[in-house]
Order: sequence, then C-alpha cells, then structure tokens
Amino acid sequence: TKTREELKDNVFANSQISLDSSNKPDSNIQTKCKFKKVHTLIDTTGVIIGNVYIFPISIDVFKSLYIIRTNDTLYKIDKNIFYNPKGVDIESFDDNCYEYKLALLESDYIVLNAVCRKTKSISDAICIEWNYDTRIMEVHKTP
Repeated sequence: TKTREELKDNVFANSQISLDSSNKPDSNIQTKCKFKKVHTLIDTTGVIIGNVYIFPISIDVFKSLYIIRTNDTLYKIDKNIFYNPKGVDIESFDDNCYEYKLALLESDYIVLNAVCRKTKSISDAICIEWNYDTRIMEVHKTP
C-alpha cells in the first residue's frame, strides 16, 4: 500500500500546476507534463518546509521548478521569472536563459544555475532559501 505522501506525490506528478490568486496549486487539470520530486526541504527544527519538484528536459537540466507544501505553492520558477507567495521574487536573464541545472540540494535551501541555450553558458549560482523570519522561500540576496 502507498502512503498518503506517495499518493499526493503521484497526484502532483500527473497534474498541471499553476499559481492562482489564492496561491494554491491547481491539481485538477491533467497534462502530459511529468514533474519529478527531487528533494524535501526541512527546517532547523526538523519540520518539513516543502517538496521540490522539477520538470526535467534532460538528465540534469529542467525548465520549471515548484516547491510545494501540502496544498500551497511556496516557490515557482517559470522561464526566467521566479515567484514566491508575495509575487515576483526576481526576474532575470533574457529569453535565451530559461533552463536550469541543480547544483546543490541542502536541508533548507537549493542552489541552481541558469543555462543559456544560444551561448551554452551557465550563470552564477542562484540560492533559493527558506527565510525563517518571513516564512517564505526567496532568492538569497547579497548585501
């Protein structure tokens, strides 16, 4: 028998996910897209922050990322726009750079690089971390 978490992962993997005004993932629309769970984020007290899902386009490159906790979308990357519950976190790169490569998966943050199609170059590291004060995922901004 499958656990409740496995069943939720299965529903997620076979669903189209979108952010609506209530910030809930839309799990009712079937799609041919297959998202893959790659990591679970956990805070310093051991509480699960959320699960990281990617839409892989090759073994180590993806074009979309979602961080989901139960029924809430904590973070979303779509093309070159990074979203959190407050709205757009960052918008970066040109339209040529909207594929990503995971570089590091840690307990409460992930690191990725943007991969540019035309130039085949890779961006500097982008760290998306859990902000313990605001309780949201966001890109780490250096002072």
